[in-house]
Amino acid sequence: MHDLVHDLARLTVADELIVFDVAPQRNTHVHKYCHYSLLRKYDQTVKLENMPSKMRALRFSDNGELDIQIGAFSFAKYLRTLDFSECSGIMLPASIGILKQLRCLIAPRMKNDSLPECITELSKLQYLNITGSSKITELPRSIGNLGCLQYICLSGCSGISELEESFGDLKCMVHLDMSGCSGLTELPDSLGNLTNLQHLELSGCSRVKAVPESLCGLTQLQYLNLSSCAYLEGLPEGGSQPEGLLEDLRILTNNLKYLRLRHCYQLRCGDFIATLTNLDVSCNLNLAYLPESIGNLKRLRTLDLSYCSQLKSVPESIRTLGLRSLVLDGCSDALQDKASSLPAYYAQTLPVFEVGADHVNGCSNLHLLKGIHVSELRICCLEKVRSLEEATKVMLSDKNYLSVLTLAWSTKRAVQILEDKDLLEQLVPPTGLKSMCLQGYSSTSFPSWLMCISRHLTNLVFIELRDLPTCRNLPPLKQLPHLEKLSLRNLPAIKRMDREFCGGKGAFRRLSTFEVRDMNGLEEWNTTYSVEDGVEEFMFPVLDCLKIDRCPRLRLKPCPPTFRECVINWSNQVIFSLEEVDKTSHHCSSSRPAIKLALAISFVEINPCQSIRLFHHFPALRELCIEGHLTSLPESMRHLTSLESLTLAWCRGISALPEWLGDLSSLKSLVIEGCRSIKSLPPCIQQLTKLQKLEIRCNQDLKKWCESEENKAKLAHINIRVSFT
Repeated sequence: MHDLVHDLARLTVADELIVFDVAPQRNTHVHKYCHYSLLRKYDQTVKLENMPSKMRALRFSDNGELDIQIGAFSFAKYLRTLDFSECSGIMLPASIGILKQLRCLIAPRMKNDSLPECITELSKLQYLNITGSSKITELPRSIGNLGCLQYICLSGCSGISELEESFGDLKCMVHLDMSGCSGLTELPDSLGNLTNLQHLELSGCSRVKAVPESLCGLTQLQYLNLSSCAYLEGLPEGGSQPEGLLEDLRILTNNLKYLRLRHCYQLRCGDFIATLTNLDVSCNLNLAYLPESIGNLKRLRTLDLSYCSQLKSVPESIRTLGLRSLVLDGCSDALQDKASSLPAYYAQTLPVFEVGADHVNGCSNLHLLKGIHVSELRICCLEKVRSLEEATKVMLSDKNYLSVLTLAWSTKRAVQILEDKDLLEQLVPPTGLKSMCLQGYSSTSFPSWLMCISRHLTNLVFIELRDLPTCRNLPPLKQLPHLEKLSLRNLPAIKRMDREFCGGKGAFRRLSTFEVRDMNGLEEWNTTYSVEDGVEEFMFPVLDCLKIDRCPRLRLKPCPPTFRECVINWSNQVIFSLEEVDKTSHHCSSSRPAIKLALAISFVEINPCQSIRLFHHFPALRELCIEGHLTSLPESMRHLTSLESLTLAWCRGISALPEWLGDLSSLKSLVIEGCRSIKSLPPCIQQLTKLQKLEIRCNQDLKKWCESEENKAKLAHINIRVSFT
């Protein structure tokens, strides 16, 4: 059947679509009918000028990093769509501005330092996607000239620190995604001019502290995501009443339907927005109550309170709502007990589905998932499934709307009937799945579909393997063509990550985020591997973000992996192993300098400050956070002349800052939190002429020192503020 469909498609498209292995050496008469092209390999030695001149859409499927030559697109005067989504990186040429008919530009993981100014000459551009372009530090000043732009995705552009005021001139904008723009400190008032905006994604903009009051004018806004905006305090004027963030958001729009506020630690409750159909306030550990006014949300269908551990009850008014999904995963037992007394239609808490016993039919309740079609599904307590037939009847592979799936067994089990592997063999996900988490799986091997995952789940973007106590070898994840994020957590039997893990040349070409957490058995990670003629390649060639947490035995060799941002928490051996690397080694060559580093150092018997000498690997570092057991700042830091932000957190053994701190000539932000032994600042603080922000937290003695009249003069050059929280 598939062959027939393929043949029919080829016959219908005929000469309008041509797939090129490389750019042609000459133009032929066949090319004049071609409107759509796929180029599998870009060779700089062969010009693109012989590509079909009347082409409307061009897609590059080369999975390497492309450096497009200036003038490469001079032939493409009719081009409407240009797609680099399958490339691991792209250096966009300034000549992109000649594509006057271009409507759609997809260029993720750009290597440019800034978006070329000439892109503002693309007056017909409607769709722009540069997701994952962490090197970009600024947008064109005249970006407002793109008057037809309706969709823009800046997700993961963590280097952007501000938006130009002309951004507000994009009056046709309908969808704006700035998730993960962690360098962004404030939103311009001109955003309020985007009166046609319907979808605004700001999750992970962790430095944004205020929602501009001008956003109240976004009357068409239907979706707003402020998740992981941890320090968001609300509107500058605080709204009409000081009720906190929710009160401020209440006046934004009358059309808002979807509101996500995960990990908003400053969250306090006021009135909710009456038009909401979906409200997510999960993972807010300080949220202690919900107001009775939640009963006014007559259109609310989904309420996510998962991991709000301080929440003990829900208001009685919630009984009046027509909720279809109430998510209480990770909430207190008291809340779970009270929720169980709610009317029957609250019992179904999708997307979380807990397998339980069906004593009437002598089976589990898994059969209730048959016929359920949702975009996200978390099935937990799978050890309670009693027969393989129950899993087969769910027909998981037919749930084509499903994009996010978690399959979880409990880590503490009482009675179990089925082997995990046999059950998992029947729970085959749909081929369109984007995100999968496998948790608590205890078999030593995996079913056949998981061992062929790169053929079955070709659309996977994220996969997490968590709490697999007997897993010694991972499934072959290396060839998943679209995998961008991989998380390994608590896999105690995994000892090494080497060539077998990555599977050889061409692996992990899109992986931008890698996390390893609670891996007590992991001892060695070979960050490179030999491909041919002794040439070394990085295991993760386009890695942007690396997180290593509580891996006490792990050592890296032969060199630091390539990354832009790195967090190393309570994994001292990782730090020590990096200090042993010769920075002149050929292994360590990388065109991706690290710009952000966070270290949390656990107690060691020797003086830790004598051991931290890894900073020579990161000369371009712009942000540094150090936490833990230090008695003084490592002197190797003094050469970080590009450093703009320094945070010292809970370094209780440090009693004074060094005089060489003044060598950090680019420093703009200094945060000192919980370092209570520091009683004063060194005289060199006056040498930091670019310092704009000083924050002192949880240190009364240092607060008094800064407040004294004598020392205020020393801090007079700090032109933003000094805060004592």
